[in-house]
Amino acid sequence: MQFYKKQIWRHVINKQTRHRHIRELILNRKISSQEELSKELKNSNIDVTQATLSRDLHELRIVRMPVDDGFRYVLPQDTSGKQLRKVVQHEIIQILNNETCIIIKTLLGRAAGVAIFLDNLKHPYVLGTIAGDDTVMVIPTSVDYTKDLTEYLKSLGSDSEEE
Repeated sequence: MQFYKKQIWRHVINKQTRHRHIRELILNRKISSQEELSKELKNSNIDVTQATLSRDLHELRIVRMPVDDGFRYVLPQDTSGKQLRKVVQHEIIQILNNETCIIIKTLLGRAAGVAIFLDNLKHPYVLGTIAGDDTVMVIPTSVDYTKDLTEYLKSLGSDSEEE
């Protein structure tokens, strides 16, 4: 009787392609550890050592940020353009306001990421944000800007919005 080893083919990829896969995973999933990221890469048939993965995260300037339910890897501020905007668009459920503040309802556990995105916009009408689990409170610099800021935030959800 002859036994055959089952071979699993792994893609041999270059650094640029590996970096692209890492960025896509960070954008599309909540990755909280290198071990979790390594498993996700293996699911895509990409083998990577811990040392290489650590170096990749450093080169890509990906950081591990605290969120309400633990930690999450996030891309650096300068990549918060169209790709991150698309992620945020899917996380926002509703935007409400009164005369003094704006409330953004998000998917469960997504408020901190939305607040970070808004803070990184550095909009002159935003004094600050406070995030809970599924709610972000946006405080305008003046009550005179509440309506305009609300309209601006709603426009972020529009796919036709250009950077």
